[in-house]
Amino acid sequence: MSLPDAVRRPLLRWAADTLDTLPPERIPAPLRPVARFRASRRAALGAVALQQTLDGDAGFRAEVAQYVKALGVDPAGEGDPAERAAAAQLWDHPDADRLLAEVVGAGGDEVDILRAEVARLTVELAASRRPVNRVERKAAPLPEMKVPEGGDAVERLKQRLREQGSQLRVAKDEAAVAEERAGAELKVLRIAHDRGQAELRNARDRLAQEQARADRLQQQLETTRAADRSDRDAAHRRVELLLDTVDQAARGLRREWQLTTGGPDPAERVAGALRAPALAPVGDTASLTGLLAMPRSHLVVDGYNVTKSAWPQLTLAEQRDRLLRDLAALTTRFATEVTVVFDGASIVVPQMNFRGVRVLYSPAGVTADDVIKRLVSAEPQGRVLLVVTADREIISSVRRAGARTVAPPALLAALGPEGRS
Repeated sequence: MSLPDAVRRPLLRWAADTLDTLPPERIPAPLRPVARFRASRRAALGAVALQQTLDGDAGFRAEVAQYVKALGVDPAGEGDPAERAAAAQLWDHPDADRLLAEVVGAGGDEVDILRAEVARLTVELAASRRPVNRVERKAAPLPEMKVPEGGDAVERLKQRLREQGSQLRVAKDEAAVAEERAGAELKVLRIAHDRGQAELRNARDRLAQEQARADRLQQQLETTRAADRSDRDAAHRRVELLLDTVDQAARGLRREWQLTTGGPDPAERVAGALRAPALAPVGDTASLTGLLAMPRSHLVVDGYNVTKSAWPQLTLAEQRDRLLRDLAALTTRFATEVTVVFDGASIVVPQMNFRGVRVLYSPAGVTADDVIKRLVSAEPQGRVLLVVTADREIISSVRRAGARTVAPPALLAALGPEGRS
């Protein structure tokens, strides 16, 4: 991994500390010599082996990641940005690149710190030279003096000169050591500064490349969206043209065949010929209620055939009234058309309106059976048509015409308790 020192240091420290948590047989072979170092010196002395093992040994990398997780370091949490970026590199976290960019972006502060350290060491080096300068000044050539007579005085002077020479040599040695140490530290700092600058430039270059790639992807996305909108608009227009063509063709057919909308239904035409209201929906013997619920069904009732079997104790007028009221109640439950036919050539009764029920009386010379047959023959094929009667002749006729027959008891059961009593 090419990582800045700020991110590499915690990785190496965690890797070195992880060695203490592993049994000897699980320590990678390249790191077994490093494990024998003191814990405080492993990261520094074994940096190369630790880094290579982190990069090449997925198992050891997973052990380090587990150790860091136990420490509570969270890339998405709070804490040292460098440690969060290092943990994100270990876990291949989605924010790894962003956290690394933040640490690299903060590299300018690290460079400033290095520069301040260089300045401090320069001042320290100058300060270390001051004793040497003082000793050199003290050791300047002595002015000509009169050598005192006597051997003791000469010996004392020589001794003093030897002491000053020794002090001068010690000061020079100390200054040389300090200068060498300061130079070495300055060299290390300069190397670190140059490496930091190179990593910062590399990070900025990578950031610029990623930004350019993001811009290209955004442009491609906008181009794709524009193409999709154009294709969708073209498809919509083709469908619109097709619908217009079908609509115009349908209108042309209506004009050619002289089709008109509206007008009476077939049952209405028969009812008009009888000077009575038109027809309505019907029911079935097997499942009457289900057929009554079907769209546009028509129920035709042979009136007296049903009432005489249901309420023979009532007069004909009472029977008619009872049946029509029950059928009117039935129409509130089912959206069905109801037509009731009575023999009525010689009967003069006031017209009574029952909501949803059409009442027909057969004219002179025509029976109710004939009216029912005309109603059935006038209906189009395919419509649900139910005829309620017990008359075998009517049953045979309407079945041949495509209608279904319903026994009167089935209708009375559908009318409810009132119809059965």
